Amino acid sequence: MRVRPRGQIRSHRALRHRIVAPWIVATMATILVVVTLSAGFYLLLRKPCSGQITATIATSPSTGSLLESVARMWLEEEPVVAGRCAGVDIETKESSAMVEALGQQWDTKVNGPAPDAWVPDSSLWARRAAVNPAVSSMFSKDQPSLVRSVGVIAMPKPMADALGTAQVTWSTLVNDIVPAGWGHYGKEAWGQVRIGMTDPATSTPALMALAGIATPDANGRPPSQGVATITRLKTSSFIAASTDELTAELSKADRQGEQAALAYVSAFPALETDIIVYNQGNPAVPLVSVYPSDGSFDADHPCIVLDSTWTDAGKAEVATKFLAYARGSKAQSVYTDAGFRDADRGARGDITADNGLIEKVPVAARAIPDPEAVAQLLTAWTG
Repeated sequence: MRVRPRGQIRSHRALRHRIVAPWIVATMATILVVVTLSAGFYLLLRKPCSGQITATIATSPSTGSLLESVARMWLEEEPVVAGRCAGVDIETKESSAMVEALGQQWDTKVNGPAPDAWVPDSSLWARRAAVNPAVSSMFSKDQPSLVRSVGVIAMPKPMADALGTAQVTWSTLVNDIVPAGWGHYGKEAWGQVRIGMTDPATSTPALMALAGIATPDANGRPPSQGVATITRLKTSSFIAASTDELTAELSKADRQGEQAALAYVSAFPALETDIIVYNQGNPAVPLVSVYPSDGSFDADHPCIVLDSTWTDAGKAEVATKFLAYARGSKAQSVYTDAGFRDADRGARGDITADNGLIEKVPVAARAIPDPEAVAQLLTAWTG
């Protein structure tokens, strides 16, 4: 969606000719002189600009509409870059699709307008793309977070309650809780522990789950049997096309009653924002977020300005200024009203216990692994 600077929208109203009394003409002429002088004085006070320059910002669907709202706010500031009125074009594209598109010659017919900046769901996708040296060289060194949503293990509340104070991680879930079954926790009627998974090659929460299994934890401790655990996760899970599909099927089961909801899924990777959206539908069995005790990854939405064959210094400056504004205090309520945390994990709005979340995450965010390590996660999954 293109957000245009003021003065770029044309009117298509038909003109009508009317006969006006002479005294009205004289009065209107006087008013016009005053208005013209006032407008001229206002223009002298405004930052002068001639022409227009527009940067294209590629972002994931989860933040596309939010950045459009922020872009409209930014235009109220009347931004100017190199003497030209600045604007942005917000283009939504899945992070996994951007990884693929950046890795080859950009095709506008297939991929749409070439971006001047990219805001993926997670830094994991940026690292995945950076396996290609040509792509890595495009990325700005500074990649500050726009907003955050913590990656969690989503569980129906009765099941999370049954685990009590158990230290739950993706590794303990796969290696200990699944083999033991619900009977070990006094809930034989629930049967087996069913993990729902999505494809980590396209799903941000699923990729985070793999990283939670096979990369160093929040304290820097290396994983134990990471690849083997990923293999067990794949063989012991049922696969859904997306988190949206998984929660839609859970909602359908929930309408049949608690037993059906608990029989459908015991745990699956999700973001806090997914939990909020699901619980706002007032299900009979709400979801809760289980925060892995060894630390979790965040959908941190890094702001990456690109330096590529299709970009230029002017558009890069527009992208840089817009993203700086988008990270600023004026824009924060746009994100927090949508269930996101701020860039420092600060919580407001819907991040509450009533929505199945906790305000202060008990363990620090885990360090983003290097590009090769991220690639190896996907190899372990497909292998």
